Amino acid sequence: MESIQRKRNHYVEASNVYARVQGPDCARGAHRRQGQGRDLSGVPVAAPGLLTLARGVSGAAPEVLATQSGRGDEQEQVAALERMVGRLTMELEVARKASDISNSVYWRRNTMVDPGIAAAIGALISAIGSIIVALIQSSSKPQPEATPAILGPDGSPIRSSHKLRSFPWKTVPWIAVIALLGGIAGYALGKSAEPSPLSGPKLGDTQLRSADGMVMVYVPAGTFDMGSSNHEIDRELQLCNLDSWCERSSFESEQPVHTVYMDAFWIDRTEITNAQYQLCVATGECSPPTDSRSNVRASYFGNEEYDDYPVIHVSWDQAANYCKWIGGRLPTEAEWEYAARGPQRYIFPWGNERPDNTLLNYSGNVGDTTQVGTYQDGASWCGVLDMAGNAWEWVNDWFSYDYYKRSPPQNPIGPAAGEVHVLRGGAWNSNQYRVRMAQRDYYTDEWSPLHLVGFRCVVSQG
Repeated sequence: MESIQRKRNHYVEASNVYARVQGPDCARGAHRRQGQGRDLSGVPVAAPGLLTLARGVSGAAPEVLATQSGRGDEQEQVAALERMVGRLTMELEVARKASDISNSVYWRRNTMVDPGIAAAIGALISAIGSIIVALIQSSSKPQPEATPAILGPDGSPIRSSHKLRSFPWKTVPWIAVIALLGGIAGYALGKSAEPSPLSGPKLGDTQLRSADGMVMVYVPAGTFDMGSSNHEIDRELQLCNLDSWCERSSFESEQPVHTVYMDAFWIDRTEITNAQYQLCVATGECSPPTDSRSNVRASYFGNEEYDDYPVIHVSWDQAANYCKWIGGRLPTEAEWEYAARGPQRYIFPWGNERPDNTLLNYSGNVGDTTQVGTYQDGASWCGVLDMAGNAWEWVNDWFSYDYYKRSPPQNPIGPAAGEVHVLRGGAWNSNQYRVRMAQRDYYTDEWSPLHLVGFRCVVSQG
């Protein structure tokens, strides 16, 4: 009897562990994964199916144990308890696997299981689990035969004759119907759920635009501090006055620093090229640049040798019209700076290190534009190229010297009206202070050196 009691204690202890694991641990696991930003809609429906199986098996165990305890043979009681403990150990493993199923089976970094299909599969697994549980329970519950038990000399039973209940096959069609309806409902609910972050694009993703063959880079939603602080301006003034003359007023339109939230968007990896702009001209949707020359090249636009160089001599209206033709628009000033600096607020696209000739075309070191994408090491945090130097870039906003003082905190689009539009990024002849990503500039109607100006486009996400 001491052996039986020891086995009973082992079974009770294992049961307690199972009770702790099968519920709270699964809930904590799901909560933890949701906290990591994973949308689990439709997916964990499979876990209850496995848990149904585990709970059903464990639910059948005490009844069998009670039956086995009624036997007179101590060895059989010990053997029954050992089987129950072994089965419970198996159930614990099933429960643990069920609690991890949404993370370890369904999700992968670069793939996504359709939430509707996952919900349907989960309902089917639940039905299968119910069938198996019914089979286990029916086979575990003894039903006395009509014949009497064999009695010993003292009149007490020494052996019981049992037969197993037959499996309730009539319930199978109903279970199948319920599983089918559950799968359909799960699929509908899963498809209507919010899309998972893993299902959409992520930082670093690209896509090819069909209209002109441009590679667009995905910029995820986020916040950043836009503009320049007093400390940052003081530092630039100190450096600037070492090799040239600068006034503080040249930097004050970058103030105050203000936090801005940006929705996700796609931005062109490079500036629009001569060849790409020529495609639009050929359709009649775009007018040619105002001049076909560049700084030192008598033939630039229309010359195949410079097809992959940035188009220049285009006005703001021409640039906006091209972006409309490809199904996009010019970037807002905030979008442009966010794609260039990122949440880290880098001074330059590549970081805070001062510029050199390996990172960008600036300070007249080439004397004219260079082929787009030449300076791979000068990429921004999201993989955008040529945001510093080469050619100034039109953005959508009207210029206002004090706009940052009243800029809205979410997706600012600039003043409602103005006289000139903002330019960003600097050109091939700009010094290091004008190729900072916080630098704001503009051209007046009287002085418009468009041989320094190009553009790129954006497409909103969703």
